[in-house]
Amino acid sequence: VTEEPPPILTSDPEYVRALLFHARDDPLELVADTAANRRKGWRRIVLLFNFFIPGATQADIGLKPLLALDPTFELGWGGWQPFTWRAASEEASFARYSANGRPTLLPIIQIILNRGVADGS
Repeated sequence: VTEEPPPILTSDPEYVRALLFHARDDPLELVADTAANRRKGWRRIVLLFNFFIPGATQADIGLKPLLALDPTFELGWGGWQPFTWRAASEEASFARYSANGRPTLLPIIQIILNRGVADGS
């Protein structure tokens, strides 16, 4: 994983929309389509879908995110955003996970492979 989103995500308008959706800091924010925002969205997608609720977020699983929904929000999902990102830890977490583009084993696979190593099973 590198800092730059894969070309397939930047060449299709629907994928660019997904990058921008995840680059938002506020539920109904419309972020500009810039290289920096595409990278920010990519970083968040990588962390979110590899760690489910990464430590770089503050989750809000109550009603507040649902009450903020706007069905007309142009990026979709009514602007749903059940967590906020902590900018400094988001960037540090991505840097650790991406390891400058070196191959990375998904965390769940690491857990499975390391299971029982200490006790010899």
